[in-house]
Amino acid sequence: MANVVLADSHSIYRLGLKTYLKSTTYNVIGEAGSFAELHDVLEEKPCDVLFYDCYLPYGELLDSLLRLKALQPNMKIILVTYTQFFHINQERIRKIIDGVCLRTCEFNDVLKTLSSFDKSHDAMIA
Repeated sequence: MANVVLADSHSIYRLGLKTYLKSTTYNVIGEAGSFAELHDVLEEKPCDVLFYDCYLPYGELLDSLLRLKALQPNMKIILVTYTQFFHINQERIRKIIDGVCLRTCEFNDVLKTLSSFDKSHDAMIA
């Protein structure tokens, strides 16, 4: 069972994803609505997968991703965004994240992306 942390400033999005993941083999071990909260959660609870809202209050996206990877280098990061072209074309960000989750995707697509981590490094939700 993989441990998952949900970091999103929209509590309704976190609730929906958490509720869905309860019916899978993925265990939500923490939630955060800001970068400060997320940093505290990750210091206490190592996770396998992080759903990370690209608009999470903090500042610059690249800097926050680098800090998170330094904190937990083996953690997979799925960037949550409204558009598939947001930031994923920036080479440095693309090298850090492991997937993109569009807010408009179906829950089954989320599960396919999580499952793909067992098969390959690169995962994308369309």
